[in-house]
This record gives sequence, C-alpha cells and structure tokens, in this order.
Amino acid sequence: MADKRSIDFGIEEGYGEFVEEFLKFGNVTKMIKGKQNAAMPSVKAFKGFLIVLSGLIGALLTFPSFRFGALNSRLLRKGDTILENEEKPSNSSSFYEKLTQVLVHFNLIAPLLVIVCWCKPLVQEHIETQVEISEKTFNFLRISSIAVMMLIRLLSIKLYTQTHLDSAKRYLHNLKHEAGRIDHKLIQQKIAYTFQYSSVVVLQILTPALIVLQLCFILMSLQNLPDEMPPLSPSNSVLAGVTDIIPDVVSKSDVTVFQGMRAVFTKNFLSSVVSYLVWWIVSVNAGVSLFSTCYHHVSEQV
Repeated sequence: MADKRSIDFGIEEGYGEFVEEFLKFGNVTKMIKGKQNAAMPSVKAFKGFLIVLSGLIGALLTFPSFRFGALNSRLLRKGDTILENEEKPSNSSSFYEKLTQVLVHFNLIAPLLVIVCWCKPLVQEHIETQVEISEKTFNFLRISSIAVMMLIRLLSIKLYTQTHLDSAKRYLHNLKHEAGRIDHKLIQQKIAYTFQYSSVVVLQILTPALIVLQLCFILMSLQNLPDEMPPLSPSNSVLAGVTDIIPDVVSKSDVTVFQGMRAVFTKNFLSSVVSYLVWWIVSVNAGVSLFSTCYHHVSEQV
C-alpha cells in the first residue's frame, strides 16, 4: 500500500470504526456461535486482503485494457480512419478525423489527470487551499468527473467497434502487397473471425467502464448518507413491519442482526474501500491502455 502521506483513502480510520462497531455487535455473535474470545484481524491484514484483491482485479483488467490501447493506437495512427470517412467529402472527413483524435486523447489522458487528484499533498496544498472548496464538494466533483469520463467511453463504443471491424479491410489490403497465392478459405476464416470476435471486443471495452460507473454511483450514495445512521425501531422499520405480517419468514432476531450489520459497516468504512477500488480500477485501466497505445504505435513504425 502507498504511504499515507502521499495517497490516503481513509482505510485505517474506516477499518478502526468497523472493528469498534463489530466488537459492540460481538455479544450477538457469541450467543450464536458460542465463542467467548474472538480475535479481529489487524489493519495490516486487511490491507493485505486488499492487495490480493487488487492483484486479481489487475489481472482481470490487463488484457481488456491492452485491447483498448491497441484500438486507440489504430485510431491515432495517421491515415487510419473508419470506413465511412472514405465516402465523405474532404472537409467533413477532416473534421471527423480531428474529432476522433480529440476523443481518443481524452480517453487516454483524462483518467490519468483525475487519478492524480487522490494525491494528498496536491489536494491539501493546492486544490482545497487555493480554490477554497470543502472536502465533500471536492470528492463529489472528483467522482463525478470519473463517471462522466466513463459515460463518454460508453458513448464512443461505436467508434472503437468500427475500428476493430476495419482490421478485416486492412488485412485484405495487406494481402495485395504479398507475393504468392493464398487459399480463399483462409481469407474467409480470417474475416469471419474478425466479425465473430467483435462481441468480445465490445465486452472488453464496456466491462471496466460499467464497473467503475457502478462503484461511482455507490460512492455518491454513501456520501449522501448521514455520519451516524438512526437506529431501526418497530415504528419506522420496514423489516419490523414484515415480521408482524410473515413472522415465519423474518423473525425479530433477523431484524436485530440487520441492525447490527447496519452499524458495523459504517459510512466511512464502505466509502474508503469503494474509493480505493475506484482509484485502482481506473489506474490499472488507464496505465495499461497508455502502455499498450505506445507499444503498438512504436511496433507498427518499426
């Protein structure tokens, strides 16, 4: 984990509240499990769990991010435009190509700029001090900017899908410059594979964006919650009303357990974990995509 002085998500404070509330709720768990002594994992153990989880997430997102960077490299390459540009007039084609270049650069660079906003010295010494905005407002703007970037990526899915489909045309174009004969079945299989694989490419682009969007919406909802949740009572609890209607399905003990779980998973604990997951997923996706773009751009020029 990074130094607390450089990047801080509030994980230690949030986990401290989690342990404190869990020990209060421990009386119920002792009655259920019959255990009198229960040792809680330390903060380092919880951070170790987050490290393992981060490694799994990074492994799952590496190849989709690499594919996204390859498509960006094709769009940034000079003369690599979608099929429709060849039938359009020169002025319209030039404007469309410039708009495409701006969109691709935005998808590559904008996430890196937002990731830096989690740097604690930058936030405290420059943004919050000079701009004079509250921490809550800054967190909302930071998460909103990530959500907007992911929405723009979702809206540009047609552009990236068309770029992948154009690889079949580039393959046929390269065959014209090769000597010898090639079996027509091999050409058909190559073209068919490109179109059959398009659904996988779309899924690779959409999955990271949808995951980040969902986490951003969860984080926004957590920030709108009060710092201390009011206790559930029979007069205002929906579950308590359900127990009166169908007591065989939901008992009073279930409501008690729900109240305890509601108190254990505090707002600060959930916000710190979700905030870290958002930062990590965006960092992995942006970093690998940028590396892939540079790699393909250099390899195609050699």
